[in-house]
Amino acid sequence: MGLTWNLDKLYSSFDDQKFSDDLQKCVERAEGMTAAVKTLLASGKTDVQIIEAFLVASEETRELFAPVTSFSSLSFSTDSTNTQALANMQKLQGLNASMVASKVIFENWLCAKEDLSSIIGQSEKLKAYEFYLNQIVDNAKYSLDENTEQVIAKMRQTGSRAWDTLQKTTSSGITEEVTIDGKTEIMPLQAIRNLAFEKDARET
Repeated sequence: MGLTWNLDKLYSSFDDQKFSDDLQKCVERAEGMTAAVKTLLASGKTDVQIIEAFLVASEETRELFAPVTSFSSLSFSTDSTNTQALANMQKLQGLNASMVASKVIFENWLCAKEDLSSIIGQSEKLKAYEFYLNQIVDNAKYSLDENTEQVIAKMRQTGSRAWDTLQKTTSSGITEEVTIDGKTEIMPLQAIRNLAFEKDARET
């Protein structure tokens, strides 16, 4: 028997108007991110206000991308012939790659602050992100300029991420016969792996 996840709580299908609307919002967010970050840094706001605004924007972006990314990825995981799922996955990867420059611009600005601890101490919200902000500074030594980082992000689409997609394409087409509670079923490899994480994990 075939097996798919019920993803109706996200979208009914790729033709769902809500999916199209949310995907368009992702496109608009990605296309305007670099300009938005540059405008924020030049706004004349205090350092605390700038960092808080960037964190809020980052959270909103993650929340915006999460449902369309999950729907596309999960749909593709159980059906590697779903061309709509693959096309949308690749589109979303491209959008994420296009936002790398804005992230690097902010991180370079942040790393130039010599009194980051003092800035964090002025805001309860920033205190909650203290580890994350300090990690940005610690990792700055490995970062390149925004243009180079964006090129690398785009290269990953045809490199490591392409291999990941190939792995998903191959594994989603592999099925095995398993017996659960005396009932024999044919299930995709990924679904069989997931049985190990069920609360009532059983031997099959």
